[in-house]
Amino acid sequence: MDFIFQKQFIHPEVIQKKKVSRSTDSIFLSAYFYDRNEQLLFVSLTNGNLGYWKKKNVEQKQIIDKGKDPELIKLESKKRHKGEIRWLLYCKISGLDVLLSGSADRTIKLWEPKNLKSDPCFQTIIGSGGSVIDMRYIAKSEILISSSTDKTLRIWRLDKARELLMYPWFVPLQIIKDFTSINPTSIDNNVWVTWLDTQEGEKFKLFTGDSEGSMLTFKIADGQDYSNIFELETKKSSIHRIGIIQVLLVPQENFVFTISYDQHLKAFDTQFSNEFFCLKNPNKVIYTSIYWDDQVLYIADELGFVGVLNVYMDKPFIWKRLVNDPIKKIEIASEPKNLLLLTEYELRAYKVRKGEKSHDMSGHKGPIIKIITLEPERLGLSNVEDDPKILTCSLDNTIKFWDAKDMSISISLDSPEKSELSWMTYLMNCGLVATGHEDG
Repeated sequence: MDFIFQKQFIHPEVIQKKKVSRSTDSIFLSAYFYDRNEQLLFVSLTNGNLGYWKKKNVEQKQIIDKGKDPELIKLESKKRHKGEIRWLLYCKISGLDVLLSGSADRTIKLWEPKNLKSDPCFQTIIGSGGSVIDMRYIAKSEILISSSTDKTLRIWRLDKARELLMYPWFVPLQIIKDFTSINPTSIDNNVWVTWLDTQEGEKFKLFTGDSEGSMLTFKIADGQDYSNIFELETKKSSIHRIGIIQVLLVPQENFVFTISYDQHLKAFDTQFSNEFFCLKNPNKVIYTSIYWDDQVLYIADELGFVGVLNVYMDKPFIWKRLVNDPIKKIEIASEPKNLLLLTEYELRAYKVRKGEKSHDMSGHKGPIIKIITLEPERLGLSNVEDDPKILTCSLDNTIKFWDAKDMSISISLDSPEKSELSWMTYLMNCGLVATGHEDG
């Protein structure tokens, strides 16, 4: 498997690395949401602005494919957020395509992104006492769940009295506060839910991770229907030493994955009775995002590395640096399979190619002018058990001999300083390397 670079999305308001010195006024990307059906790529900024990219022509199948640059639509509103947007969600509510944004300004806003003739923001939900950091909309019950740094989970429902109006409207349903601390004697601990994930079906369940490293599940209260009051079902204290960054539920496998500021990735069954996997980041930094697709787990970290992991193996079978900046979020978009990657400077798309693997060959200090592969079978050495080798010749005046299995350098030959290399060939019959030089 390998990742092939496809496209780069750069917002004109975002400061570009190395061009301008970083300051408190610098603007960066903060969140994104990719809608695969409509091929819309929503993006938010640290200054509270919103926009989305859309295809310029119908011939292009996916907005993340190679081709013409997509069109950027900015959502202009007098009611825009006054702080960094922390979460984006695009879904259909009461038959209308709605974009929801949660912000550090303590509000949730609802947008009609395709409405470019009037103000696209049609509701501002207030009530949270801290930054809104995660949201989920449950279509079956028509409720919105949000978490905030004010140490609450808030449940919002659609107002049935406004069903005949043009836009859906959310009103408060419930505030959940009974998870503030693992220590019952300390009520005012600074603990909040950092991530939400949902298990829908006959028995709805809400999985959450909090800022002190505990996992909590909530269920519909006994005697209530699907859309009513939630109650705390289980709490697994301190599964991580410090705060949880992300919770990922894989219901078809009965898995729950978590990543934390303690630099560990862990896997549990959905009852949290068994921790069957734990992987410390080999770079000794935090994992920043995880995503499950096609029986494998994709992981990213703050050094720009992306890994692909089979949970039944001891380590990732791919661990590759794709960018030089911390990765904020990764996602796999299927058919064809693409990796989306967000940093604070850009959004990138990579094609995922299975059955292929690449390796960065670092060793030469100048342009490589010739590559020769040496395979035992082609050399008449079919009885010799050895891996193929690679010969490279460079303008740095060296010839290097590589093992094709792990791309390690076995031999390095230096040409005399006053006779620069200009060509190389391999004399198969006698097993010699012949070189040509600029001085003739």
